[in-house]
Amino acid sequence: MCGLTIRTVPRGVVHDGMDRWICEVEIDLKRGNLMKQTSIILISLAAGLLFTACPHQDLQEGETGEGHIELLVIFNNYEPQETTAMIMAYLWEGATWAEAEDAGPIDPTGQMFMVSTVETITGESGVTFSDLPEGTYWCGVFETVGMNYDTRVDTVGYYNAGVDTTFNSMLEPSALVIDKANEDVDVSMETLVLFIDCAGVENGSSTLDLCGTCDDDSANDCVPLVSGDVNLEVEFINWEPDPNAIMYMAYVWVGGSWSEALAAGEIQNQMFGVFPGGGTANGTFDVTFTNLSEGTYFSGVFETIGMTHDTAIKLVGYYNSFEDPTHNSQDEPSALQTGENSLAMQAAGP
Repeated sequence: MCGLTIRTVPRGVVHDGMDRWICEVEIDLKRGNLMKQTSIILISLAAGLLFTACPHQDLQEGETGEGHIELLVIFNNYEPQETTAMIMAYLWEGATWAEAEDAGPIDPTGQMFMVSTVETITGESGVTFSDLPEGTYWCGVFETVGMNYDTRVDTVGYYNAGVDTTFNSMLEPSALVIDKANEDVDVSMETLVLFIDCAGVENGSSTLDLCGTCDDDSANDCVPLVSGDVNLEVEFINWEPDPNAIMYMAYVWVGGSWSEALAAGEIQNQMFGVFPGGGTANGTFDVTFTNLSEGTYFSGVFETIGMTHDTAIKLVGYYNSFEDPTHNSQDEPSALQTGENSLAMQAAGP
């Protein structure tokens, strides 16, 4: 047998006088949708007919492949094992994962990602499985010491469309179907990131509420509220400004969380009485946000080329009451605590 998937389009049937019937047909090759004419010889047998496909002489090897699966992996500060030599992807085929897993990978040597395993892996890398016949496929990524699947030392993850955001399951994959209607499958997944929660538990569920309380009970989360005037004092200590900056500006945002407040935009801005053009900044300067209605507020200071936050070119710092002793965070602000209407932070240069 030639191993071709064909559809026959009758063109004529003739008897050659040798107890054989020759039927001219066309083979529809999906790759490139080329039409090749061939002949199928129907040899009379007692038990029935034997079908033997004889391809046209200019058919090329590999033209019977029907599809491909391209897998992109986004590595998020991924830490390989010390013994790991490479990151490999493998593909299984079967009606169910249990059936496919029992049969083993369709190619035990898999596909290798072009990443270095001697250091933390960050970035994107992809592999492609080509010339796949119709079927149900399953994909997984592993750390290995060699090309073969049996040299794996750790699991990076299985592609699973049912896992929100990362599409990465450490337990089992979801199906990828190659058929006539779906010959090209492009999927991506992210590596899982191990994190320590505020209680020091690996992948724990405890979080800090806006008042700095760490637990896993959202029902008791604190909501700090501030109103009236809020004074922000900044002590500059050998602060080196960006040469393009024109002014130092303070902003205040309001919202149920920092992400919500930032998305809504600042509600007030105030300019400090010191300017980047004067060179290295030293001294204490303050601004006041006035007539704030009761709410949950966040504040930050920037070097800017204009009055509004969208003209900021350098962060001086976010006010964060939990960052002792400077109360200056380069990451995000804390919510102003109830009654916290007088704020003080430091901005120190190198």
